[in-house]
Amino acid sequence: MQMPDRQSHLNVLPAASVVIAILLQTDFVSSTLVVVPSDTVAIVGSNTQLYCSTDLPGPVHWQHIPRGSTFPADVYLHSTIVNGYVGRFHVQVDNSTGAYNLVINNTQFEDAGVFRCLDNQGQGEQKDAKLNVTESTELRLTPKFAEVQEGESFQFTCKTYYTNEAIRWQRIPMENNFPVDVYLDDLLVDGYDARYEVIKEVNAGINKLIIKRAELRDSGVFRCIDRSGHGQQVDSQLTVIGPLKCHSSFNASCELEGRENVTLTCSVNFAGKTPPTIEWKHEGEKILGATSISSNEVQSYLRVQINQGSSYSSPYSCSSNASNSACTIRIHNCTVSGESTETRLPASATSGGLSISAIVVPIVIFIIIKVV
Repeated sequence: MQMPDRQSHLNVLPAASVVIAILLQTDFVSSTLVVVPSDTVAIVGSNTQLYCSTDLPGPVHWQHIPRGSTFPADVYLHSTIVNGYVGRFHVQVDNSTGAYNLVINNTQFEDAGVFRCLDNQGQGEQKDAKLNVTESTELRLTPKFAEVQEGESFQFTCKTYYTNEAIRWQRIPMENNFPVDVYLDDLLVDGYDARYEVIKEVNAGINKLIIKRAELRDSGVFRCIDRSGHGQQVDSQLTVIGPLKCHSSFNASCELEGRENVTLTCSVNFAGKTPPTIEWKHEGEKILGATSISSNEVQSYLRVQINQGSSYSSPYSCSSNASNSACTIRIHNCTVSGESTETRLPASATSGGLSISAIVVPIVIFIIIKVV
C-alpha cells in the first residue's frame, strides 16, 4: 500500500456533499478533545510524548506546523504515519479511552513547532501542543561571581528555556540569609525601581538585571528563578568594592643563599560583619594571594620565590577597601632594605548617615623578621 506524502491533505468534496456534511455536523454532540501538555520543552535526542484523547469514535488526525512555518503537514492520517515521519514517529492507540498519543523518538531540532490533534477523523475539534527543542533545559545565570566598583553599573544575565513564563529575581543581603524580591510579576519591587532595570528578550528566554549605579549595600547573593518563580533557581555572588581606603607598599632587597621563598602578609583590621577585600599588586599588575579571615582581621598571604644566589629588588603593594582601618605588611624570611609605609588615600565612606573622610597619614609600619 502506498503511504501518503508528508504534506497537507485537503479533502475536496462535491458541492452537494458539502451541504450534506454540514447538515450531518449539526446532529453531532460536541466532543471533549484533550491535548496535553499544551507547551513543552524537549532535550534533543530524548523521547517526547504528546497526549490526545477524544470521546468521539474513529482515529484522530495529527498535524505538524514546523517552527517558522504557517502550513500544517500531516503526520498521522487514516491510522497511518505519513512518509517523512515514518521511523521516529508512532501513535499509541487505546480505544477504551479514546487516546491517540503521539510519540517522537530521538527528538530533533526540526521537530520544534506546533503539533495539532483533530478528532472525528480530522473533521472535528482541534487543539494544539507547542514543542520547543533545546540542548538543555538548565537555567543559566552569568556571571557566577563578580566584583564591581561602587558607583559603576553591573549586569546579570539569566537564560531560561521556558520562554513563555516570567523570571523572578531575588536578592539575599550579606547581613542575613533572607531572600527579598527584586523583580516579581514582571515588575521591579519598590525600593529597587530607581537604580535597577530589567531588559527582556522573550523569544530567546533572556532576562537581564541591570544595576545602574552599584552601592555597597548591593553586595550579596542574587537569585534568578524561572517559571514565574516556581521553577529552577540559580545564584550569583556580587561584591561591591568601595573607594580605596588604605594602601601599603615597599621595596624589598633580599640577599639569600640557596633557593628560598619570601612570604608577604598584608593585614587589615575591621569592624562590622562584612570583611574588607585585599588586593596585591606587583609592578602595577594585579596578583592573587591567599586570604584568611578572623573575627576582626583579614590577612592575605603572598609567596614570592627567589632564585638561587640572586639579589632581588622589586616593589609590592597591598590595598584594601576597609574604611577607617590600617593596612600592615609583614615580611618573613627576608632581610629588607628600605621602608614600608601605610598611606590612607582621600576617600569618603557613608555609614548610617555619617560621612567619614580619610586623611593622608604616612606611617612606618615595617616589621622585619630575619630567620638565621
